[in-house]
Amino acid sequence: MRKVHVLAVVSLLVVAVRHKARPLLDSHETAGSGALAPSDVPREPAPEVLAPAAASTLEREVKLSAPIGFDLPVGKQVAGLTAGARTRVELDATYFDVADFRLARLGCTLRHRSDSGWTLKLPSSGTPGRGLSRHEIGLAGEPGEPPPQALSLLRAHLRGNPLVPVAGLITVREQVVLRDASGVPQAEIVDDRVTVERAGVAVGTFRELEVELSASAPKTLLKKLEAALLAAGATASPQVPKLVQALGAAAAAPPEVFARRLGTKPSAGEVVQAAIARSVARYLMHDPGLVTGIDPEDVHQARVALRRLRSDLKTFSPLLDPSWSEGIAAEATWLATHLGAVRDAEVLRERLEVAAAELPESDREGIVGLLAHLDVARDEARRALLMARDSDRFVTTMGLFVAAAQAPALTTASTSPAKRTIPMLIRRPVRKAIATAKGLPQRPSDAQLHDLRKRAKRVRYAADVAGGVSGNRARARALAASAARLQSVLGDHQDAAVMRAWLAATARDATPMAAFVAGQLHANQLNALDAGRRGWRSAWKALAAAASPFR
Repeated sequence: MRKVHVLAVVSLLVVAVRHKARPLLDSHETAGSGALAPSDVPREPAPEVLAPAAASTLEREVKLSAPIGFDLPVGKQVAGLTAGARTRVELDATYFDVADFRLARLGCTLRHRSDSGWTLKLPSSGTPGRGLSRHEIGLAGEPGEPPPQALSLLRAHLRGNPLVPVAGLITVREQVVLRDASGVPQAEIVDDRVTVERAGVAVGTFRELEVELSASAPKTLLKKLEAALLAAGATASPQVPKLVQALGAAAAAPPEVFARRLGTKPSAGEVVQAAIARSVARYLMHDPGLVTGIDPEDVHQARVALRRLRSDLKTFSPLLDPSWSEGIAAEATWLATHLGAVRDAEVLRERLEVAAAELPESDREGIVGLLAHLDVARDEARRALLMARDSDRFVTTMGLFVAAAQAPALTTASTSPAKRTIPMLIRRPVRKAIATAKGLPQRPSDAQLHDLRKRAKRVRYAADVAGGVSGNRARARALAASAARLQSVLGDHQDAAVMRAWLAATARDATPMAAFVAGQLHANQLNALDAGRRGWRSAWKALAAAASPFR
């Protein structure tokens, strides 16, 4: 293997000397297919409102009710922590929402409060279990008008609808901080007595306890603290934001996009609508994270949501009006292309860092130049994504997605029983995957294996939908699992192929040291490519076996 390294390094050094800068990947690669296409990225600066938001913190809390006579445990031990002195403060907050309370129904709140200014709380898709998990983002701005950054973060949800004051909450808050034996704060217990105002008139009151963990506290602590307070007399409470309590049933209604629970005998159309709604809801959940740029998983999940949406529109096209579904798919493709460019750069960077860690210490200096090249591509792709998101087309697209989730344009065939129709429609992606695999030569090219991976992905998404239909669950879930396995094997192979192409292109304009390191990394990717070529056939055989009932 050492001989391979030397040949690769020498080859890339020669390329670096003889050639000027070229695109990051070969011209036959396209954005959204595992490649970067920086030539398609506009170089105008993103609008100022799309600058990254203030730092986000993950709020982890549980809410409880406090009966008459309940008091904070001042100076006492709670779940092994010591409660400090009681502090008291009065807070005056104004909450903003669309007139139909769509943010509150989603679990999202935007407020201006007397002590902290503007705060946007976005629901988190992680942290399972009881309690609330939300991203809390502080934003600069004067009271009265929501700041531009809030409008940008919420653009997919607002879609041009104005934010208006919907409630005022005056809170008398008493709290104690819980510290460990070293004096480090681990959590706080808050006792809030809240007066709700609508149009300046008090319309109700309520009292609630909140237990919130510090950033460094283990998540298991929340359950221990809740148990301790329940034992001390507190009672269970709905895990909803204060605003939902203040607004009542209208704010507690389901969000504007959600997958309705299927009955025991759903129609094929009901199953497809639920699938579309899941994808749209998934995208909407992660869209604000595209602006903050804090968690790369938001880009990944938003991209997956659009992939699933496009795949489902194609698989279940006989149940959908073709002109309608083609329009939705076109908009999903447009947005997915921008997401793909950002995600591809992020995946390449992660893979580059992992591979570089295996190099000798003396060679790691060259990685800095390679990462700089990649960061330029990532930043340009992100800028293009944010500009697309700031366009009128994006607002229109979001409106189309929401309407599609609520009332897709179904054909008369959609009224047929899902138990019979959905498995029949899965046959098409299954048969196409089988035909693709059978047509492969003994040693398929990287592009051919990537095509099979896309076929497997469509099978997986179709099987996931069928897994929700009674009578098909076990077979469909087995099919989805085997398709996911093949997708994973071929995904690693594709990532290695893309990285090799990127390294070769980047070395042409790199310093000698960076080109030397690129050569080593370029050669090292052969191991991943070989693993993919060795493993894909066995993974395919398992998929073909699981697909038998759907042929």
